[in-house]
Amino acid sequence: MNSQRTDSQHLRYDARDLSALSVSLETCLKFRERFVIDTKLITDVWDKYSEHIGFFYKEDLIATVRIVYPYEYRLPLTEHAPEFPVQNEDLQVGRLVADQAYANRASILFCYKYLCDTVFPLGRRVYVAAVQNGPISYRRYCNLGFADTGCKYYDFRYGKSLQILVRLNPDVTNIGSAE
Repeated sequence: MNSQRTDSQHLRYDARDLSALSVSLETCLKFRERFVIDTKLITDVWDKYSEHIGFFYKEDLIATVRIVYPYEYRLPLTEHAPEFPVQNEDLQVGRLVADQAYANRASILFCYKYLCDTVFPLGRRVYVAAVQNGPISYRRYCNLGFADTGCKYYDFRYGKSLQILVRLNPDVTNIGSAE
């Protein structure tokens, strides 16, 4: 896996050269270390309850995201909203880290398409904590069928306000106090 690139690789590439694969936590952490400034955001306890997905351009790892599975009816969002009604079938998607040299429209759309095709149809509620602005933002998640739960919090690690969004499977109708 090539981790070196030149500035000329930033601009255009064929979306057919993009792929997504499950990667090890070790691979994910090495990638995060290259792009995450605050070391407290590189790893946390939830990594061991997660599946880590790598997005590749040809052989180059260009982004990672984690899909967190509940542990004792908790997800990372419950650290900020402990009363939140998490079920064992729920998931939380987060920790998207991207090499900005590859963060163009094609790669962002590929990431969304991957999540829509593989994670969201699993028949589970899927949560995200989204910021108002940014490449993976509140507005973009709402366009993918996510709804605002009304739960907001300020995360000092990011220095941003986040909103908890949920995407419901049609079979899931009760989200408790998050409605």
